[in-house]
Parts: sequence; structure tokens; C-alpha cells
Amino acid sequence: YAETDEEYVAAGSTGEGVWCLNGNDTERTHSYGLLYNWYAVHRQASLSPFGWRIPTQSDWDRLAEYIDSLTAAEQDEKLKLFCGNFSGSRGINGSFGGQDITAYWWRQMPELKAFSWGRKLGKTGRKLELIDGFQRFGFAVRCVKVDG
Repeated sequence: YAETDEEYVAAGSTGEGVWCLNGNDTERTHSYGLLYNWYAVHRQASLSPFGWRIPTQSDWDRLAEYIDSLTAAEQDEKLKLFCGNFSGSRGINGSFGGQDITAYWWRQMPELKAFSWGRKLGKTGRKLELIDGFQRFGFAVRCVKVDG
């Protein structure tokens, strides 16, 4: 857990997996959830509850195809249920941004040098975009139920 901007930046610089309160504010946690750096998502097996896992690229692709197949009205209704509130992200310098505008989520993938991949959904757009980002960024996490 990184309580301050300094702790968050230091953890990212050393590759330590951390999570943080959105906006460093306990009041916002209920609405926006927690943000995790890539290291926390991929190096801490306990992040996903039993019977759940971090989504793969294939999982996100299937979801994007499903969203694209919906009408605009259906997208508005279904995405409200999926997103809840748009949690934004945390930058490598510890700053927060994008709350109520954009949602960012990590995806499962092997470790790379400095960049990783996630997904982004804007409040005003209806596209689930593939994005790259520093592993030190703070994104939200969605889990997928394990089959069987």
C-alpha cells in the first residue's frame, strides 16, 4: 500500500507492487475503487480472488467485439453496469487524473522492459481502446471468472 505520492513513486521506481486509494482519499474508494501498478497485478498471485483471474488480451477483445455489436442505447445501458464510476488513473509521478472521465484497466501479460498494455474506456466514447502505459501507472483491475 502506498499512502503518499512519494511512496507510490518510490515503489514504481524499484518495481515493487503497490496499490493506492484513488486520490489518496478513503471517501473516494467506495465510488472509484483502488488503483494498482502493473507490478502488483502481475507479481502478486493473491490479487485475484479464488476462482477469478486477470483478463487476457483475448478476454478484452471479446468484450470489445460485444460492445461494438450493441446499439448506442444498449451501449449506454450496459457500460454503466460494467464501469460503475470512471476511476481515472495514477501517473508515474504520483498524480491522479481522469476521474469521472476515463476508466483504465490492466490486462494479463508477460513482463516487458518498461511498458505494458491495458484497456481504456472514455465516458463520452464507446470504444474499449487498447493502450500502452508505463508499468508504474496506477490502473484499476477487473477480474474474469475462471471457467469450470
